[in-house]
Amino acid sequence: MLLFSKRSAFLSIWRILLAALVFPAGCTRAPNPNAADRFSGLIGASEATLVQRLGSPDKSFDSGGLHYFVYERPDIWRTPGDRPATRFPCRVTFLLDQGHVRMFDREGGGCG
Repeated sequence: MLLFSKRSAFLSIWRILLAALVFPAGCTRAPNPNAADRFSGLIGASEATLVQRLGSPDKSFDSGGLHYFVYERPDIWRTPGDRPATRFPCRVTFLLDQGHVRMFDREGGGCG
């Protein structure tokens, strides 16, 4: 009987560890390379073109003679039934120099 209890406890711990590794992976998203391509097409674009394509930025600021536009666009996954939707945050920051996009940075799991 003692051997059965040790084996049962081992299997229970193994299941918990496996679940701890699998479930968080199911809640994260890998970056979508197509999203990077979409933003890469804006490199060199004018400030007006950026606003025309993405709308007004959520934030903008100046630092060190450079201008930054910040867009915060969460990706929302709806689930069937009464379960709440899952939100994945996404922040895309564009660096503008002399009125043109020079580079961008994506941050967050919803940037796919």
